[in-house]
Amino acid sequence: MDIGRETKRLFALRYMSHADSDDLVEWAKLALEAGLDSKSLCILAGLSSPIYSTEAETYFQRSLKELNVELPPVEECLHWYCYYTAQDILDNRGTPSEGCRKIYNTVMFLLQQGSDNTLPPNFYRWLDIDEEVNPDTYEYLTDGNFEDLVRREDKLLLANLQEAMN
Repeated sequence: MDIGRETKRLFALRYMSHADSDDLVEWAKLALEAGLDSKSLCILAGLSSPIYSTEAETYFQRSLKELNVELPPVEECLHWYCYYTAQDILDNRGTPSEGCRKIYNTVMFLLQQGSDNTLPPNFYRWLDIDEEVNPDTYEYLTDGNFEDLVRREDKLLLANLQEAMN
């Protein structure tokens, strides 16, 4: 398990207010499995239901501090989140429909935050694709065409984000 990838994913979900206490505990378990170790990380990984959000948040913040992990800028986290989501679709670790919805929600969040001037150009295409509309022809997509288009757009997204993040 790539703990860097999972950490970026968790940070992105937290920025969009989509992470809960269970996500923090699961991340702590993955971090321990990856060889990271700190007192607060162990406590966080050991929390069991019911998990109180304030308790999980306290140990999460302490874990980050003890491990010297800094929260990256919001746009960087969200770009990585889209990158990993697109990669998961191409690697058949998620459905095109699920991945499309995740990318769409991320693009919408970035736009609501006023980040439209820093979005890679093809991010806007996901607004149409999520509505099952071809952004080139504005025709409605069939199921097969939708999945093909999502996979094609994922490849473009990966290329654009690789270029932007390097």
